[in-house]
Amino acid sequence: MSSIFIGIDVVVSLFVVVVVFVDVVVVVSFVVTDVAIVVVEDAVFVSLGFALIENILYVFQGGMTVAIARAFTAVPAHGFFAVIMGYYFSLSKFHADDDQRKGFLIKALLFPILVHGTYNFCLMYMSHENANPLLSLLLMLLFTIVVIGFWIIGIRKIKKHIQKDKDLGLIG
Repeated sequence: MSSIFIGIDVVVSLFVVVVVFVDVVVVVSFVVTDVAIVVVEDAVFVSLGFALIENILYVFQGGMTVAIARAFTAVPAHGFFAVIMGYYFSLSKFHADDDQRKGFLIKALLFPILVHGTYNFCLMYMSHENANPLLSLLLMLLFTIVVIGFWIIGIRKIKKHIQKDKDLGLIG
């Protein structure tokens, strides 16, 4: 693995997450809501729209095998990345003072970049011609366990958001 390999991974992850983040900022700016969970939903919709375009491009290039693999990895992963982004973005919008707002926005960008970068690294390593098959399998297994763990955390965070919105009388 060369530094170029890791550099490409970082650039791709950074680009994807920043594009989705900017889209979420635009969408949330035009959606008038006082409900925090709506921001999370908007982030997921934007992210899945981006994943749709990305998947079409990859499937045209790689065929049905790529389509099936991405259906079980990329689509849920993009949804998860967006839950993280939307959660912290909505905290910055609804539940933060000026000092906290910047930290939440940084987390809304940084956490998805790190997780997306890990996902990309695993895929790039596995597709490298000198990749160790056992290590490739181990990386994907580890990443799958991490994603499941993060989904559990994400669901808990969403439940907290819903409860905050209920406590504020914003939803029934």
